[in-house]
Amino acid sequence: MNASREALIAQLRDAPAALRWAVSQVPQALGHTRPAADSWNVHEIAFHTRDIAALVYLVRLRRILTEENPELVLFDEERWMAEQYDPAMPLARILDELDQAHRDMAALLAQCSQADWERTGRHAEHGPRTATWWARQAIAHAWEHAVQVLRVAQSLDDF
Repeated sequence: MNASREALIAQLRDAPAALRWAVSQVPQALGHTRPAADSWNVHEIAFHTRDIAALVYLVRLRRILTEENPELVLFDEERWMAEQYDPAMPLARILDELDQAHRDMAALLAQCSQADWERTGRHAEHGPRTATWWARQAIAHAWEHAVQVLRVAQSLDDF
């Protein structure tokens, strides 16, 4: 495996650490506090990030690596949150499960041949995309929500 792939796997495995650190910047007592009526709180952000990693990115990577050019279905994240969000779930458990989903993706890709990295799946919005592309998306998603949590932390500084 080349150094670029090894680095991507390491980033994929370690991406949840950014979210975990960002969450640590918010006092635990404010974890369910919305900074604005139309925004998510820290707990909701972590719940969403974990579910997208485990139910979208990991599943898509598995399908791409085991099926021939699979059709990757859209995931209705708003509906999922409305139906599945559990405000009582411990935040530590959510973050641990996010870590596990990223470790599973990293382990899956660590076993891939060079050709496997270029296998594709078809997505209704994104079109045909490679396993490499989806791995990068998973990293970006974790980082995006780490930044979102930091913005929530800043807005909660006055609470």
